[in-house]
Amino acid sequence: MPLRLLFLLASALALSLYLMYLNASPIQVTLYPGVTQTASVSVFALGAYCLGVVSVFLLYFYDTLVQALDSMKEAAYERKMARARALIESGRDKIAVQSWREAEKLFNKALALAPDSVPAMIALGDLKRDGGELAEAVSLHSRALAVDPESASAGLSLAEDFIRQDSIDPALNILRDVRQAAGRSLPPLVRMRDIYAGTGSYTDALEVQKEIVSLVSGERAVKERGLTAYFHMRIAEGHFLRNEFGDAVDGYQAAIRVDENCEQAYIKLAFVLTRIGREGESVAALRKGFTATRSPVIFKSLVSALIQSGDMKSAEKEISQAMSSNPDEPTLNLLLAGVHIRSGDYPSARRALEKVGDSLSGSVLYNLTEAKIRRGENNVDWALMALDKAYIAASESMFASDGDVE
Repeated sequence: MPLRLLFLLASALALSLYLMYLNASPIQVTLYPGVTQTASVSVFALGAYCLGVVSVFLLYFYDTLVQALDSMKEAAYERKMARARALIESGRDKIAVQSWREAEKLFNKALALAPDSVPAMIALGDLKRDGGELAEAVSLHSRALAVDPESASAGLSLAEDFIRQDSIDPALNILRDVRQAAGRSLPPLVRMRDIYAGTGSYTDALEVQKEIVSLVSGERAVKERGLTAYFHMRIAEGHFLRNEFGDAVDGYQAAIRVDENCEQAYIKLAFVLTRIGREGESVAALRKGFTATRSPVIFKSLVSALIQSGDMKSAEKEISQAMSSNPDEPTLNLLLAGVHIRSGDYPSARRALEKVGDSLSGSVLYNLTEAKIRRGENNVDWALMALDKAYIAASESMFASDGDVE
């Protein structure tokens, strides 16, 4: 019994004894018409106190009994839920070894044991969806969400059911509700992001991705930033297809701000800038990209952009600067030969081509460059021979690629 209750009873007893001491004279009490009793006030006070004590004890023991029964019920419920959880885990193990029927039996047993088990309903619903029983999956996941409206897992599974049914709008509505329930928990956020990306809702995926980036660190953060840049690029591509070139430029620039090593963002940004007549900014973007990534692909795009603009001196300068640290790089010498050809300087082109060496001597570009130099030197027969080699190299490359696909 709580000490506070004992203290209360002791206080009540002390008050009763005090009143009995001050009121010792007898009084007459009518018990029934015609029946009276004379007794001291202290007797009545003591009787009232005893009745109060008995009442308090009865109420206390009643509460204790109720609590004991509730504890027993709760313990029994916890045992059932623990058994259900064990069955669910066993079912997931069966799924891992592709024992679908055994897994379904275990999930059904878990539901029979605990009909309100949200994990069991989600697991069985996921299994039904993977088996193509979409109506059953929607029913189970809807039940799970009704039992626990705050369950992010139930909401995400139901959204995936609707997506499988090509009901995109209901799925997106559910995802917006789940967004609040997910809070800052990483697993549901990652799953939500993937669902958005799978439906092509890259703007929503990007918003969730920003939250994910704020929750991770280390190598995971680097990877997630790269994915953030990817979403920016997909959004930018949508703008480009709708001829919203200004928004496309903003999107690619946002991707670069997130991940300065995003090679494709520089290349696509340069392409859009060139498309809208901002060639100078296009070259600047490629130059910045090459400085940040040292990507050969970006460098080739940079040289090509300079050549297309007719700025052969700048193209040669870029190549010369790149060659200062690696003068024997065959790709750079091949590019330099192309610049000299554009400038009409065939002797310099020949010298650059001779430095390419054997590593690229069988490539299509090498033989095309050789053909152009030969034509500039008026060696038509040699030019035709070089073109023939380029044709053979291109054919071999094409058929080798087809063989790899098979």
